[in-house]
Amino acid sequence: MELYILSYGLVALFIGMLLEGELLFITGVILAKMGHFSLSGALIAIYLGAVGHDWIFYLLGKKQGQSFFTKRPALQKKLDFILVPFNKRPWFFFINYRFLIGFRMIILALFGLSGVTTKQFIGISLLSNALWVSFYGFVGYYFADTVIAHVAWINTHKIWVVGSVVALLIIFYNLPKVFAHHPVE
Repeated sequence: MELYILSYGLVALFIGMLLEGELLFITGVILAKMGHFSLSGALIAIYLGAVGHDWIFYLLGKKQGQSFFTKRPALQKKLDFILVPFNKRPWFFFINYRFLIGFRMIILALFGLSGVTTKQFIGISLLSNALWVSFYGFVGYYFADTVIAHVAWINTHKIWVVGSVVALLIIFYNLPKVFAHHPVE
């Protein structure tokens, strides 16, 4: 297993970052901390994959976005509403899009749909990803020992951890059913 990580780990990290990557980002930094590959190699793979991810969704928005919304007039009105603040204050989105987890793909497609030129997006993407990878990479590397210690603790207590998670899932799944039969007055 370790041979595969050493041989293909950085390539897998790059490909994973093309798809979506906070979990892979953290995993790559932790593996670098554990000595499986260099921190600089991990951060370069993460950076290149993140830039590639940005470009995939930017180009999707630029090439296919308008035709998608033209076929859906109800969504077109919502898009027009969203693009007003987006076009009014693009620098807010330029600076923050990399840190808005869960909205990043949508914002990248909006960059493509809006008036953002390809030249502007190159600068935005390169700078934003450099800041994101540097900040989270070095903070993650610094705190990786804590994560590794907790993973070791979870591994030694896995039966209790898994049992607790399953018990909580059962409770939260059944809680609405209990309150549905016994309304609170």
